[in-house]
Formats: sequence, structure tokens, C-alpha cells
Amino acid sequence: MGSAGGFRARFTIPEPGTYRAKASFSASDLLKGSARSHADTTPLPRLSSGSAGRFVKLLEARLVDLNYRLVATKDGRYDSRTADAVVAFHKVQRMDRSFTVNEATWRRLADPIKPHARNDWSGFHFEVDQTKQVLYTVEDGDVKNVLHVSTGAGGTTRDGRFRVWGKTAGFSPNHLYYPSYFDGYRALHGWTEIPTYAASHGCVRIPYWNAQWVYGLAAYGTRVVIYH
Repeated sequence: MGSAGGFRARFTIPEPGTYRAKASFSASDLLKGSARSHADTTPLPRLSSGSAGRFVKLLEARLVDLNYRLVATKDGRYDSRTADAVVAFHKVQRMDRSFTVNEATWRRLADPIKPHARNDWSGFHFEVDQTKQVLYTVEDGDVKNVLHVSTGAGGTTRDGRFRVWGKTAGFSPNHLYYPSYFDGYRALHGWTEIPTYAASHGCVRIPYWNAQWVYGLAAYGTRVVIYH
């Protein structure tokens, strides 16, 4: 009669998920045996500014697939553009307006709420949802891009239907970056800081890196629809 023994093993789990470890002993001259561990779940990775690698690339690819405006980084680094797309996603999903990714984010990415335009006109227009603090680019009634924005504090951005009437390439005299004016001197424009809440003086603030892209879409006469 022999005595029972034990051992320890260390190994790397390559992917998040639920695992069991199996050990077997199969020496030809001894009694064979095997055992399984209890099931254990590895967490999905938390990602934030400065994170890098394969999971950042997977995150960015999924956000792009869901039409969140993002120019993905070639080196798989989580930068301000990634963070802007993440917070836009959280806003549309009615989650905490965080710039970081946690397990709840990953799970919602697998089964997200899809954004819908308020208007199904033919052609192109912008929509700004002040409740969610996001901008949609809409083509023939379909949302093509979702952007993180900040509208006017205290109701200074008016709800309504407007059209782009003026544009400035570069900086305006009052330091708006690539503004496209739609309601008096209220504009879609780039700004240095875009908080998760309404904070402007009435304009729709857009992240700097998106400003020229939005400017290029905002032809004279383009509809801009603002609502809650």
C-alpha cells in the first residue's frame, strides 16, 4: 500500500474564461490515476490610458465594428482616442460614464444596445442627443458614427432643427477649432477638454482629434438636429 501524494503546478491561462485543471498519472508500473480541480474563472482585463497589447486591439476593433468613431492605433496602445470611443459607448449603453474598460464593458460589448437615429431622412445629417451627450453622423436614417461630445451647461444649447450656415478652417477669433456654425454662433467645434456632462457655453464640443473630420462632413446647409 502506498500513500497519497500531492503536487503543485504553475501555468499561464491564455484567455479569459472558465477553466478546470486536470492532472493524470500514467506510469506503466504503478496504479494510474487522475483528478480535476474545481472550476475557476479568470477575469476579463481592465484597460485604461497607457494599456497596450492584443486586448486593446480587440477592444478598438469591436468599437469600430459598432460604429464608434475611432482611429485605431497601430501599436495597440490605449490613448485618448480610445478613451473617447469608450466613454461614447458607455453613454449610449447607459452605463457609468467612464473612460476605462472593466468586465461590465466587455460583457456589454458582446451584446450592446444599438444607437438609433431620431430621423430617417435620405442623405446625410448630424444628430446630437443632449441626454446621452453624444453626436451621431446619420446617412439615410442609419447611424454611421458615434462621438463623445459636450453640449451647453444650463440648457444653453437649444433643441431644434438647424442647418450649417458658416465655417472657419482652423481657429476662429474666439479659439474654436474648426467650427461649423448651425444656430447663431453656436457651433460644432474642437476643444481641449470634453467632460462627460454638458459644460460648454452653448456649442457642441468635439474632441480635437475629431474636429477636422467633422468639419469636412459639415457642408453648408447640412442639417443639425439637437434633442433630449
